[in-house]
Amino acid sequence: MLQQKPVCTKFIIVIIFIPEAHMLGEMRAFSIFAEVGSVQAAAARLCLTQSAVTRQIKRLEQELGTPLLDRRFKPPILTPAGSTVLERCRDILQKVADLRSISSPTKEPEGKLRVGVGYVLSDDEFIGCLHEVTIRFPQIVLGIKTDWHHELVEMVRQNQLDVAIIPRQPELVLPQDVTAKVAGTEPLVFVVGAKSDRTRRPTIGELARLPWIVKPRGTGSREVLEAFLSGKGLPFEVASEVRDENLQLSLVARGTGIALVTRRSARRHPRSKRLRALKLGTEPLKLDVMVIRGNHPGCLKPAIDMIEEQLSAMYARRHPRRVAATRKAAS
Repeated sequence: MLQQKPVCTKFIIVIIFIPEAHMLGEMRAFSIFAEVGSVQAAAARLCLTQSAVTRQIKRLEQELGTPLLDRRFKPPILTPAGSTVLERCRDILQKVADLRSISSPTKEPEGKLRVGVGYVLSDDEFIGCLHEVTIRFPQIVLGIKTDWHHELVEMVRQNQLDVAIIPRQPELVLPQDVTAKVAGTEPLVFVVGAKSDRTRRPTIGELARLPWIVKPRGTGSREVLEAFLSGKGLPFEVASEVRDENLQLSLVARGTGIALVTRRSARRHPRSKRLRALKLGTEPLKLDVMVIRGNHPGCLKPAIDMIEEQLSAMYARRHPRRVAATRKAAS
């Protein structure tokens, strides 16, 4: 068997698909004609000339190999075959419209909304923001996944998630086929046990020499800590590495080391009275919280927009002074 050249193969594919695309227009012209009863009215509905509508109906007859209109009558009426074809055409056109509406941004959001959430962000108020979306859009079913931040970004890129909410990391490079927006910030604090003999205002050098209880890389606060100390040319010793923030703070409360955590987590921890925040004479550290989405959200776009709005409002309530300062700087 002779092997076809690649150019010929591509040309054959084009020939196969173009008539199928044309048939949708022909079926639409035929269906509109049957609905309004005349070529003139069908042409007005379709914004075409009468001759263009006539040609489309004749092409459909040629492709199907049977007359659809009995032209002995003025205006023409449907033949028995035309009545059967009309029913099928309407069914096909409706299915095509339904298929297109799945990805339409103007369609009411429905189906599963797949949300990735960074480990340090999943507190009750945060989850409440996501729940508000299901109240506004009752056809939405919320699916939440927690994972390492770089894994969540990759899942958005591969369309395994619709949106991810993660802290921004200094070294995280976002792929070009996703978009990111900062929804708010989480202030970070250095905490030690309340009975620790550490001064409330240690030097940065003293801070670096303390035993550190940190989260694994990929959670945000670890990267902020490393960037902060390495920027000062200071190494630090990791005493314990734990992913769970409650365990991290429990270890700190028992005086086993120091940690960098969100201020909100330290205040809400069951052993918060056994924790003490340290004050430094430097710019406060923070985590920027980003909403990552793919470039083609389809009908889920209003739901993802609402997530951004809900989170921005939540962070504005939590940190009104920070929001006011940001707006003042922007103006």
